[in-house]
Formats: sequence, C-alpha cells, structure tokens
Amino acid sequence: MNRSNIAATAAAPMVVRSGEGQTLRWGPKGIVRIIAGASTTDRSFSIVESTEPAGSGAPLHVHHGEAKSILYSGRHRSADVR
Repeated sequence: MNRSNIAATAAAPMVVRSGEGQTLRWGPKGIVRIIAGASTTDRSFSIVESTEPAGSGAPLHVHHGEAKSILYSGRHRSADVR
C-alpha cells in the first residue's frame, strides 16, 4: 500500500469516554468493554478493557496470527504472552 492509499483510508479520530463503548459479560464473573473494535479501526486492531475479580480470568491459551499486548492495572499474575 502506498502513502496516498493510507491517507485515503485513514479512519477519523474518535474519543471513547469512561463508561462508553459496548459492554459484554466475559465468563462467569468478568466484564469486557470494547473501546475500539475492528469495525472502527479498519480491521487493524482492537482495544478492550477487561475487569475480572481475583482468581478468575481466561484459561491459558494461544493466539495464532495476531500480536497481543497487555497493559495491567492493579495486582495481577500473568503467564508469559508471546
């Protein structure tokens, strides 16, 4: 993709305030808020906020074909993310 195509397809900036965005149940006790989903980022990336009580969370798993970054707030324990 050349530079002119990138400029032509760039999405408009957006602001998502606290409490906004789609909220979903995640497992038995978790909540996920979609801050920026594929539909608003030209399917380039997603940003989600996950809130879960201590001792809950997704089981160990692997994501094939995508990069994953995690930013934590509060106390946590995490497996190595590759």
